[in-house]
Amino acid sequence: MTGYDFVQYLLDTFGAIVLAAVLMAFFAYKVLEKYVHTKFDQRLGDLEREFQESVVNINSYHAISKETLGRAFQKKIEVYEQLLESVNKRARFINENPVHDEPDSEEDYLSCFLSIITIIENNSLYITSDLASKYDSWYQSAKPYIKASNDSEYEEWQHSFGTDEDREAAYYAGLPDKLTMMQETETEFQDLLKCIDQDIRDIRSSLERPMSPELVRSNRSKKPRHKELEFGE
Repeated sequence: MTGYDFVQYLLDTFGAIVLAAVLMAFFAYKVLEKYVHTKFDQRLGDLEREFQESVVNINSYHAISKETLGRAFQKKIEVYEQLLESVNKRARFINENPVHDEPDSEEDYLSCFLSIITIIENNSLYITSDLASKYDSWYQSAKPYIKASNDSEYEEWQHSFGTDEDREAAYYAGLPDKLTMMQETETEFQDLLKCIDQDIRDIRSSLERPMSPELVRSNRSKKPRHKELEFGE
């Protein structure tokens, strides 16, 4: 049956009105089908673009994170280099200064002591959690003496004219409490020094690991030996 015969059959059987309704329904279906396919293609394209943008954002995030972590690790190394220098300076003062345990040398020792504390306080973001915990323990013990020293300095300073001599007088007014603090917190300070030493060992180990002979030999053993295979043939 041809298309014309089919249409003529519908006219004879159902009439022109029914045929028109059928044709309208058919064309409406085709239009709807095309609309659905168009919307589907558009949505598929949108999803593809969103996926590509997500991939780009993820790659950018990882690149930024890697760069940020690299800078943070470099800063951490710099901080521990400062700590190592101050710790060694303190050790040389104790081991090489013949009068290090004399009362006149207490102020010089205090300078070495406070330099280590100052580096930690100024770089708390880059020290390990263990060192931060050790510092907190030391600070809790040292806090009453620090406050007493600051009170003595303030008391001396507020009655002065602000000259260099007055500034020096205020410093010496608070010095006894600082020296007492140094003596009374020696145990906590030793724990802090041990932690610094361990942290430096860990950093040194992480720096040496990529260049360890075992890793180099392992990488060499994994390389394909093409020339040996060719000679074997």
